[in-house]
This record gives sequence, structure tokens and C-alpha cells, in this order.
Amino acid sequence: GTFKKVFPERHIDCGIAEANMTGIAAGLSTCGKVPFISTFAMFAAGRSYEQVRNSIGYPHLNVKIGATHAGISVGEDGASHQCNEALAGNKLDLYSGNDDQIVPLLSLGGKGVISVLSNVAPRQVHDICQKYFDGDVEGSRKEQLRAIELCDALFCEVNPIPVKAALNLMGREVGPTHMPLSEMEPQNLETLKTAMKNYGIL
Repeated sequence: GTFKKVFPERHIDCGIAEANMTGIAAGLSTCGKVPFISTFAMFAAGRSYEQVRNSIGYPHLNVKIGATHAGISVGEDGASHQCNEALAGNKLDLYSGNDDQIVPLLSLGGKGVISVLSNVAPRQVHDICQKYFDGDVEGSRKEQLRAIELCDALFCEVNPIPVKAALNLMGREVGPTHMPLSEMEPQNLETLKTAMKNYGIL
């Protein structure tokens, strides 16, 4: 990074040895230095826990910990590099906010979904979650994939325009949208109808 280029003599690369890095920083701190250490939050909060607790915390040493990639922001590095604990300890319940990503979030320890799809398909959304919790991951995955077309259609315009249109098509009579929202574009409405028919709810 930039610091390493400007101050190469003050940069120490500890490799994939986060606990060792934390111990080195504690030692430097006792010599009057102010070390800054950085790694993924998973390893700063998890792998280095004992060193942070015993070598930095108890003696009140001046070590700065700048962890990165907290939560589920690591992407392709996967669950082993993701650290919800860094955000809220064991007090964090994770819910998917996207109906097309229920199973991926459940696989990361999620508790469920805050769902738009459940307004028109409550049993099916329940089944996606319950099958996963019951250990039927393949069944849950199949239900998730079967719903993708409808999920896409329910978000082809800004929410809640499509879901209100879908409920009206199902005879639920939830009324029109209100300003500044408009009714669905005709071509998008046809896309929604097709998806609903394919999913078996129209």
C-alpha cells in the first residue's frame, strides 16, 4: 500500500500469522512505538483474540487495530473469511434483504428473509427457509431457483409497484399505487404476469 511505499523501513509484513502480528505489535508498543496492525476482521477478532486480550488489552498498550472486511463483504473469499462477530459479537441476527439470495444468506448463518416475494407466495418462502433449517439444503436450493424469475419480475420496477400489481392480479384488491409512484409499464406488467403464471400463482 501507500504507507509501505513511503516508509518501507516502518512496514512489517507478518504474512498469514495474525496472532504473531498482534504479539509483535504489543512488543513494539512497550518500546514506545505506536503500531498499527491490519488484517481481515475475521482474523483480527477471531484468530488474534488471545493476543489482543492478554498482550494488548490487559496491559493497556497503545496498539491500533484497523480491521477490514467485516460482516459479509469479503465476496469470493467465502465464509471462512467473513466475520459477523466483528460487528456485534453473538448478538447479530442476519436476514436476507433480497428474495433471490435467501439460501446464500442462510448458508452464512442467516435466520430468514425480509421478503417481498412472501406477499404473493408466503408458503413457498416459508418452505425455502424451513427446508434449509431441516437439513434439506437441496430442496431449499431448488425452491430458491424456481422463484428466481418471479423475484426478478417483482423488482423490474421500484418496490412496491410490482408486488401491488401482482396482488391485484391475484384478486387481493390492495388498490393502486400513490404518488410519486406510478402504475407499471405495460411491458413490465406482461413480464410479471408471465412470471406469476410460470410460478403457478396466476
